[in-house]
Parts: sequence; structure tokens; C-alpha cells
Amino acid sequence: MLAPETCPFVENRLEANGSLSQWSILKCKTTAKMDQLSAGFTKYLALFLALGAMLTTSSACEMAPAAEVKGESMSPQAAEGPAARAAKMDLAKRIGVDEDKIKVVRYEEVTWRDGSLGCPRPGMAYTQALVNGTLIELEASGRLYRYHSGGRRPPFLCENPSDPLPPSSSGGGRGDR
Repeated sequence: MLAPETCPFVENRLEANGSLSQWSILKCKTTAKMDQLSAGFTKYLALFLALGAMLTTSSACEMAPAAEVKGESMSPQAAEGPAARAAKMDLAKRIGVDEDKIKVVRYEEVTWRDGSLGCPRPGMAYTQALVNGTLIELEASGRLYRYHSGGRRPPFLCENPSDPLPPSSSGGGRGDR
């Protein structure tokens, strides 16, 4: 049995023998459990929001060099940015050459026509929505290789590429949406 002083925040209803009524005990336990759940929820919500803020800041920092390109001439920062480095590392592994033998010849922010990111595969269905992404062309041993990215997908080698949408009249491949 709970003593009346264990639940001071609940309106106590004492029985004839001086113990708490069943209603008061139930209300006390329920209120205590709700307080625990509320505290736990608040803690996890704060953690979730903090992680979201860190991820947003991190991805914004990584994308900063690419945002300077906007469909125009390639900037040195974009050619050495994380997306271009990832593409160079992948190509070096694929063809067995040193990364320093691979040259970034094109780095451009683009808008892909659909979820295939300009690299459709036969028999696959893709979302029919415009997707902002990046087109990276690398040159190694006299051959061009195209890497595409978009949404949350990192750059990948596209062996049968299709072209992105042309840049809008306002400049830049992303347009003003």
C-alpha cells in the first residue's frame, strides 16, 4: 500500500483505515508514469533536434563548394570538393590507376529529369520528379567517365548517361524554384 505522503501531488482519498483509496493509488501511479514518459520524450526530442542541427550544418558545409558552380565554369573548389574526390577515388579503384592521374574536366550542378539521375536502367521505374544533382566528368588514360549524383545519393559511375535539363534562362542548372 502507498502511504498518503508518497503522492503529495494527487488529491488523496483516504479510506476508513487511513490508507489511500484504489482510485488515488491508480492516479498516483499513472501520474508518476506520465511524468517519466514526458521526461524521456523531452530528452529524446532534444537529442533528435541536436542531431538534426548537426547534420544540416554538416551537409551545408560539404555542399558549399558545389553551390558556387551553378552550371557555369568549374571552380577550383568544386574540382577538389568532396563529391569530386569521391568520384576520383571510385574511378581509381575501378580502372587501377592513381588518383593523381585522373583529371576533373567538368563539374556542374544540374537538374535531372527524374529519379534515374540521368542514368536510367532498362526495366526500372523511377520517380517522375525533377532532382537537383551534380554531373562530374573525369578523364583518365584519354577516356571520359561520367559520374552523376542527386538527392542523397553520392556520385556514381554512369555508363549510359542521358543529359540533364538545360540550364534555365536565369542561369545555373538549378533554376529559381
